[in-house]
Amino acid sequence: MTKHKQNYFVDGSSINGTLNHSAYAIFKGKKIIKSVVLPILFNVYEIESMALLDGLIIAKENSRIFCDNQQIVNEVNGKKDPKDFMFCCRAKALMKNKNLKVLKIARAQNPAGIYLEKRIKKLKKKYLNSGNYFSNTKIIVKGGKE
Repeated sequence: MTKHKQNYFVDGSSINGTLNHSAYAIFKGKKIIKSVVLPILFNVYEIESMALLDGLIIAKENSRIFCDNQQIVNEVNGKKDPKDFMFCCRAKALMKNKNLKVLKIARAQNPAGIYLEKRIKKLKKKYLNSGNYFSNTKIIVKGGKE
C-alpha cells in the first residue's frame, strides 16, 4: 500500500456583485501555497475545476488532494458522468501519472475555503470602500515557496 506524502486542499469561489471576479486557493497542509484572483466571473464549477487542476499539477507524487465540491470529486473519480469532459480527462491523467487521490472534505474543514471566505470579505471591503471596483484589474497571484 502506498503511503501518501502530502495533503493538499483546494477551493474556488465566484465573487459576484460589484466585483465580478473569481478566486481560488491551494494549501499544502495548513500552509497556503497559492492564491489567485482573476478579473473574470467564472461559475463555481469552473473556478473549482481550475483550482483542482492547478492543485493536481502542484501536488507531489503519492499525495491526496481534498476538495469540498462533491460533484467534481465524483466526476474525477469516475462515479458520475463529467460535466466537462476535457477537465476530467486532464484531471484523471494527472491523478494516474502522479498516483494522486482526490477526496471529498467538508467545507468547514477545508483550509482553502476558509481562507477564501476571509480573503473575499477583505477584497470586497477594500474595493467597495475605495470606489475603485477593480477598474485596473490584474491577475493577482500570491504563493509561498515549496
